[in-house]
Amino acid sequence: MLAQYRGEVSYLDSELSRLLARPRFRAATIAFTADHGESLGAQGVYWDHGGLYGGRLHVPLVLRYPGAPAGKRVTQRVQNTDVGRTLLDLAGLRDVEHPGSDLLTRLDPAHASEPIFTMACFGFSAGIADGDDYLVLHLRTHDLQFGLVESTRLGHTVELFDLRQDPECLHDLSAERHERAAELRRRVIDWLHAGVAQPWKRAPVGSVEVLENLTALGYAGGPVGESDASFFPDRCDCAECARFAE
Repeated sequence: MLAQYRGEVSYLDSELSRLLARPRFRAATIAFTADHGESLGAQGVYWDHGGLYGGRLHVPLVLRYPGAPAGKRVTQRVQNTDVGRTLLDLAGLRDVEHPGSDLLTRLDPAHASEPIFTMACFGFSAGIADGDDYLVLHLRTHDLQFGLVESTRLGHTVELFDLRQDPECLHDLSAERHERAAELRRRVIDWLHAGVAQPWKRAPVGSVEVLENLTALGYAGGPVGESDASFFPDRCDCAECARFAE
């Protein structure tokens, strides 16, 4: 199965190379990326991208533009909003309002790596990647489909992973690294309370037909937008929150 998947990727690579070799593309600015990654067996999940784990979030990004340093590889994590900001800047449209930052600043080795916050669909979970440490805070109880087995994530539980040693997020370190987990958990909650994540709470906008199609595909509908309640309460006395009470 995995060999077939790699074969499909190799075929696409060869076809894209033919396309991008054409003169109009050789002089163009091109960004190649995706909205999410794929699950290829980690945690028993195949061909699904639910949850804030490993391959679902680790997506390749290839950027080519006139004068770009060929073969330059940057390992810092970035966000999809950064891609839009970068393309606008490369097109000379720096005054156009758009979230994110210019990815070209990452070409400077001295550029400091910044923490990246994540939010799962329907507001089920949120997370933060800071250095090699990655914490997921489950905001509400929900099920994940792990292959043919369903696994429940309880609301307000946390998971801590070392992305360098465990890129697929298989080994939870929150118990043995409690202080670090508590710190990152607090930063995620502060981010949620600061309102930075509020756009995820808005109800989807569009025609009835478009919204029905998006809902059928799993891209609209669900708990988010049904309530204006906070993603995380200011105070909670549940057992999970008690573990991190100050």
